Amino acid sequence: MKGTLATFTLLDGVRVDFSDGWGLIRASNTNSTLTLRFEADDQTALERIQDLFKSQLQSIREDLSF
Repeated sequence: MKGTLATFTLLDGVRVDFSDGWGLIRASNTNSTLTLRFEADDQTALERIQDLFKSQLQSIREDLSF
């Protein structure tokens, strides 16, 4: 499956790069929220990457809203 291996960068938050896209989570500079950004080659990859981030965050705290 495309995108199964990932590279992590911890420079300004946590960025995870896949072969078909990336996701980033970082603390907002203006308020007490987390900012998430995503980009992918197609809609399927985008949804997969977003779901990975969502599941990881919900494993830490189940009551998060997205």
